[in-house]
Amino acid sequence: ARSYFRISGAGAREVLAKISPVDLSSQAFAPGDFRRSRTAQVAAAFWLEDGGEEDSFRLVCFRSVGGYMFQLLAGAAHPQSAVGVY
Repeated sequence: ARSYFRISGAGAREVLAKISPVDLSSQAFAPGDFRRSRTAQVAAAFWLEDGGEEDSFRLVCFRSVGGYMFQLLAGAAHPQSAVGVY
């Protein structure tokens, strides 16, 4: 009943920040932190995994909007959409 995504790499915080009204700076959102929020028009939950040098988020949403969420994440992760905040 759920879709599950992994967002990782140097731009992971920025990708999520573009679609969710959450402060994802490393001071405000640390490994192990969990948040339920809206990501664009979708209810979702995400957390930052412990360990490793690169950021690795897990995101879960309803399966019925999984395709839409994939498109949101793909658009936010496109190199030409980089903002450079994090």
